[in-house]
Amino acid sequence: MPPVSGWYPDPTGRFEYRFHNDRQWTADVASNGQRYVDPLPPPPPNLPAGVPPPVPPGVPQAPSAGGSNGMAVAAMVCGIVAVATAWVPLFGILGLIAAIVALALGIPALARSRHTGARRGQAIAGIITGSVGLVLGIAGLVLTVALFRAVERFEDPGPLDVRLTSCTSADGFVVATGEIENLSSSTRDYTVLVELGRGERDRVEVEDVPPGETATFTARESGFDPDPDCRIVSVDGPVPFGLDPDLFVD
Repeated sequence: MPPVSGWYPDPTGRFEYRFHNDRQWTADVASNGQRYVDPLPPPPPNLPAGVPPPVPPGVPQAPSAGGSNGMAVAAMVCGIVAVATAWVPLFGILGLIAAIVALALGIPALARSRHTGARRGQAIAGIITGSVGLVLGIAGLVLTVALFRAVERFEDPGPLDVRLTSCTSADGFVVATGEIENLSSSTRDYTVLVELGRGERDRVEVEDVPPGETATFTARESGFDPDPDCRIVSVDGPVPFGLDPDLFVD
């Protein structure tokens, strides 16, 4: 059965490890994590050039340079996942976990690659992407908190009084006017959804209403209705980040 390529204790004793390529010993050697080139002397008569010596019991065998160090690959994959997802609100925690895993795997994988040279690039990529993902994950958590607070303000506009003062049809439009009074102790923004008859609706934003003050608003929709029936459907706070308000309405 042919030998398995890999790093073995240097049979010459000059270095810590020497690489065997399935056929013969090579000049690729390593000691204390550093790699060197050391041409082999002629093989001793009692040791065929194509057969590695048996590894003595208790002596750890270094991993193969090409096929081992799977932690480096896993670190790189986790780092890529972290960079792709960590900055996204609501998914930031997933990216943050992936970034931590990338660093936890990448650092020991890099240390292992110093002895064998196996997958050093992937280990470095895992550490870099994991570090970037960690920063993005913190930003993602900040954005998530901001989003939750914005949604909370949208769903809870505070104490108020709202009413329609007119509902008319003219010049091809149904127009409703109204007033909203801020009964809270702080300046508020509102989003008023008005139905203008026949199922047509208009969402109106009313901004910067001081506490105790009343602001007017106007809703309109194209169409003609000789006897329009207008009503206020709902009053919410400001729409989060300019997104579609229907995303936050049951």
